Amino acid sequence: MDKEVAFGSSFPTHTTVLGQIIGKHGFSFFVEMARTAERLGYRSFLIPDHHMFPPPGNNVLFETWTVLSALAVLTREIRLGTCVTPVPFYHPGNLAKRVACVDQISGGRVVFGVGSGWVLEEFAAYGMPFESHPVRTQKTSEGIQIVRGLWTNDGPFTFRGKYYTLEKAMSLPKPVQKPHPPIWLGGESTKIIEIVANLGDGWIPAAMRMPPETYRSRVDLLRRLLQKVGREPDDVTCGLTIRAPRAQSKEEMEKQQKSSLMVHGESEATPRTASECVASIQRYVAAGARYVVIGIEPTTDLEAMLGKMRLCSEEIVPKI
Repeated sequence: MDKEVAFGSSFPTHTTVLGQIIGKHGFSFFVEMARTAERLGYRSFLIPDHHMFPPPGNNVLFETWTVLSALAVLTREIRLGTCVTPVPFYHPGNLAKRVACVDQISGGRVVFGVGSGWVLEEFAAYGMPFESHPVRTQKTSEGIQIVRGLWTNDGPFTFRGKYYTLEKAMSLPKPVQKPHPPIWLGGESTKIIEIVANLGDGWIPAAMRMPPETYRSRVDLLRRLLQKVGREPDDVTCGLTIRAPRAQSKEEMEKQQKSSLMVHGESEATPRTASECVASIQRYVAAGARYVVIGIEPTTDLEAMLGKMRLCSEEIVPKI
């Protein structure tokens, strides 16, 4: 391997089990997850950004950037961010202000993960239009341009796009990170890859929706597009999210199948054992991945989740 692979930690939200554990522990759930990730040496702790899911989904969801601002005070070194914030769900000017403030509070540790949004029911419930994918991606592109403009422009910033308009807008304070916090995009469409090449600092799709051979082809496309716009391959970090193994061994897997530890919403793409997870990650690394965010599947037991995080740091990370 020619370059180091960095690891972050996260957790999926689309499961009713997560609502139970957050309802039980409240904000301390996030504190324990973030501090444990920091102690174990993970490079980042990234939180999905949602307000709700359709029934019977998990709807005990803290507001993400509020949580991150508090975690910024309660941690010291680990990077904090989203995986990912749906740009069309918000006004980009408000996002720029919110994220810049968290970057200030954290001393420059924010990762701004963004996407075009995908939960139709969430948009509808909050009165936000869930438009076609091309429209949502164009809004995402314009939103990133606005956020970057507000972060990097010293004076009033004006923007006139198809979907957003700002007129002599000011946004202070600026982020600590210069020129701005890294902007990573989730998603796998060609349009998203084009936005990454033009505006992004990282690309972080979900492994469960993209086999390694497809991932490799998207990395190749991204590199061609970067060359076309005059950027270098190293200007963008190629990452991915992958779910943690369900168990350390096949024997433990068999025990879980007979217990309540099996998580609602797990897919067949979830690696079943630590060795399977290592093999899967190695395939993505061979395809170009250099940043892996391991999603810790929720259970009703917080200690079990923290134990899974430790398992990954001991049995997976050192072997990549």
